Amino acid sequence: MIKTIFLKVINMSITASVVICAVIFIRWLFRKQPKIYSYILWSMVLFRLLCPVSISLNTSVFNIFSPATVNNGQIEYSIPSEGISPFTEPENSSDEKTNIDVIYNTEEIPIVSADTQIIISENNAPTENIIVHTEKPKTDFLHIASIIWLIGGIYILFNNLISIIDIKDILKNSKYVRRNIYSNEIIPTAFIMGIVNPKIYIPENLTDEQQEYVLMHEEIHIKRKDYLFKLLGFVAVCIHWFNPLVWLAYRLAENDMEMSCDEAVVKDLGVKGKAGYSQTLLSISVPKNNQYAMHLAFGEGETKSRIVNVLNFKKPGVKYVAVIGIVTVVAAVCLMFNPSKKTLPSVAFSKPPIILSIVVLPQPLGPSNVKNSFLLIVRLIPFR
Repeated sequence: MIKTIFLKVINMSITASVVICAVIFIRWLFRKQPKIYSYILWSMVLFRLLCPVSISLNTSVFNIFSPATVNNGQIEYSIPSEGISPFTEPENSSDEKTNIDVIYNTEEIPIVSADTQIIISENNAPTENIIVHTEKPKTDFLHIASIIWLIGGIYILFNNLISIIDIKDILKNSKYVRRNIYSNEIIPTAFIMGIVNPKIYIPENLTDEQQEYVLMHEEIHIKRKDYLFKLLGFVAVCIHWFNPLVWLAYRLAENDMEMSCDEAVVKDLGVKGKAGYSQTLLSISVPKNNQYAMHLAFGEGETKSRIVNVLNFKKPGVKYVAVIGIVTVVAAVCLMFNPSKKTLPSVAFSKPPIILSIVVLPQPLGPSNVKNSFLLIVRLIPFR
């Protein structure tokens, strides 16, 4: 079962990787535009990372990928799931050559090595013994990869849960300010904690002006439900942690989230508030190694890039907004839907398979005596 789930995750991750590359390119085209549009684009990546099914359309970008097929609303690729098996079939160069030794009229079962199967006819007093040599079992790398994937995801989740427990211990001594706002003398920056009733925690040493900027920023996060978006992004990272593009997407989406929130604050403050807001960003920025994955902090992200973005921010004109909106809609139509021209082909042999042997073994192998036991062996080898 774990291999089946892992294969589905790999298919989803491949699809999401295509979307990530497309979003990074569009993001580069939008680099001088408000970050809210780039932030919206990352929702397509999140959809592909978490939702295994989608609707099929002719406009999907995945129609150009020949290996891609659609099965029950899921995009699947040519992953050798069946080829990575504990056992492999013997290779036959022709129909006439098989790895079979036949012994006639033997009274005693011969002793054989561990890599040999002895198949005896159904008759208790056999007149014919068929010895079929098989290959030794091979390592099931897909199963090993599935176990590693599961352990890695659990480790990332467990590690962040421990950090949240540590933060909650620190927040026990927080002071109530008003509404959902609390202050704490230990925390270095402001952040949001909670999902159902999110609370804002701010450092105690903030000036009134800094506190105003910080609260405006955090309240916009709450209004837009950004804390839910980041939580879902963290879940996606836990599932697709083996894909480096997912980590890159998570970091870029986080930066776009923070920058778009900065822009919303500056839009309300006006040009005069840019300097004070930028100074607040600089004074309570958080080092990267102290940033946590599951909650929003005011000083998160690339501080230098955020300050530059705030100082250069200009409200776009109507024409620019219309063009960007059209590009965003077109990108969503092309990236969020499955291809429609391909369906999953039925698995069939080019020629019918040959039944090599269907026999019953009435006794275990041994040098002399025979005990009662039964073993049914069926081997199918397709023509190549």
